[in-house]
Amino acid sequence: MIGDFNDIKGGEEKQVGIIRSVASYSLFRRMLSTLGMNDIKSVGGKYPWVGKISKYTIMSKLDRATANCDWIDMYPMASVTLLPWIGSDHRPLLLNTKGNNWKKSKLFRYDSR
Repeated sequence: MIGDFNDIKGGEEKQVGIIRSVASYSLFRRMLSTLGMNDIKSVGGKYPWVGKISKYTIMSKLDRATANCDWIDMYPMASVTLLPWIGSDHRPLLLNTKGNNWKKSKLFRYDSR
């Protein structure tokens, strides 16, 4: 799953802004855990979203790419690149699966004579 989840897993995924209780992150964490989803490694920055409250700039990891263990096993070198902001307060995420060792299956032939 890739996109704007509009929530974060903990205070370390936000810079500045209102301090939330540790318990307030539990619903999002539980949802990801129930689905067996883990973050795909991201490069090019830590915060894909930026906003302003009064004079303060808030940066947060509202956008992310996640995958289950089976997908991560198939694409162990996968990464997500945070691209530059272009006309939005969200940075585009680019999923890269290159560099993975693809397992080619044997070509199926109905009659092997």
